[in-house]
Amino acid sequence: MIIQFDEISLKGRKSGICPKCGERAKRSFKFYQTLSIFNKNKNGFVKTEKEIMEENTKAYLKWAKTPTYHAKCED
Repeated sequence: MIIQFDEISLKGRKSGICPKCGERAKRSFKFYQTLSIFNKNKNGFVKTEKEIMEENTKAYLKWAKTPTYHAKCED
């Protein structure tokens, strides 16, 4: 038996000048968590969709502030 959990996701995109090679770079990343009985908050309760989206948004904002490297330029 396979149990599928709903995925709560946010797709982030950014572009800029690669600090390593100086050329224009674009990156995208999917921030996601599942809405499941195993995904719990600090209090031990199952996270709500709102809590998951807040965490995904925080992760996106942190990622968006980092420099935009090409995949080949990342170390």
